[in-house]
Amino acid sequence: MSNVRMKDRFHGLVTSARENLSVQQQVQRAVISTIHARNLEELLEVLSTDLAHWFDVDIVRLAMESDMAGTYETYYNEENYSGICFVPAGTANAVLLGESVRLIADTQGEPPIGFEMVFADCSNLVRSCALVRLDLPTINRPAILAFGVRHADRFHPHQGGELLAHLGEVMSIILDRCLVEGDFTA
Repeated sequence: MSNVRMKDRFHGLVTSARENLSVQQQVQRAVISTIHARNLEELLEVLSTDLAHWFDVDIVRLAMESDMAGTYETYYNEENYSGICFVPAGTANAVLLGESVRLIADTQGEPPIGFEMVFADCSNLVRSCALVRLDLPTINRPAILAFGVRHADRFHPHQGGELLAHLGEVMSIILDRCLVEGDFTA
């Protein structure tokens, strides 16, 4: 192997290690902020503001399943489409295909089932997304933590989703606690 080729491989390895460390730090910050949320309002603030900033994404959505999803009107302003939305029961399983994390490189080719509901009012802006399953035992329904970006190829199915799965586990515990404490379980 030539020196140039070895040098290129070395630089690629260093770049990959730096990117992995950056993602790890982003997830650690997100976990700490999530843990510090004292109620549902603070958790939604972390979701809609902090996570979007730290992960450098355009939109962060918390898609909650509800039998009443069709009756909820959700409004987002054009400056920030992040926040909570309500989707019909069964959406999480349909969107995630039984996985805990699903990474989609380009949503325009073939958007996943339920994509338009998760990214209501902004699905035309999202070209690449990461979808994370949240299990909520108190309400006995899953939810989806969704990250969307305007550019294709930000997320890829071959990328590891272990850190996002970990964030999903922590977010599930905190969100479930907030739902119980806010008496949103009925």
